[in-house]
Amino acid sequence: MGRRPEDIAQQNPSMGHGQQAVWTKVRELKCFGVEDLWLSVDMERRSIAQYLERLEAGGIIKCTNSDETGQGAFVTNKYELIKDVGLTAPRFTPKGNKVSAGQKKHNMWRSMRMMKIFSTKDLALHSSNDELTVSSKAAATYVGYLLRAEYLRVFKKRGVDQPNNLYRLIKDTGPKYPMVQRSTAQLFDQNLQKVTFIFEVAK
Repeated sequence: MGRRPEDIAQQNPSMGHGQQAVWTKVRELKCFGVEDLWLSVDMERRSIAQYLERLEAGGIIKCTNSDETGQGAFVTNKYELIKDVGLTAPRFTPKGNKVSAGQKKHNMWRSMRMMKIFSTKDLALHSSNDELTVSSKAAATYVGYLLRAEYLRVFKKRGVDQPNNLYRLIKDTGPKYPMVQRSTAQLFDQNLQKVTFIFEVAK
């Protein structure tokens, strides 16, 4: 089975779930195996193993023992955290290439919390760095979702050109960015651990 949807009610309410919860536990334990994480995180064992393989490919963790049972990382491999990149769960492709979509939203949300009032041009500029470029189009798209979900409010209109409008953050729920779940047309707030808005889908 694959990763469970982030918003599904958990069998154990005290458990975290998804890759973010796995990463939080990895940072806490430092040395661990799949079973150690599975006991604390509501996620399938195989999905946990796959995420760890991607973290290893990305140079974030390393395997500290070689599996000689033929059962693979799913059962016996042990790992060590060698590069702590902070609160937000890093995401990589199976080949170890960084997945930037989540990082872009993380950067934009952080910039919104810092600036409070901003245009989409300002947001794109302040959310970009040497390793990651956030386009004005990407900023406008994310702002549009948060505006509909009432996390933002139009502070000042500057004609009909959206990039020149100013927006104010009015709903700051914490450091983790609100996730737009397009497959289910809803916004999942990682800080509140619940769906906070359902978007109307055009028929």
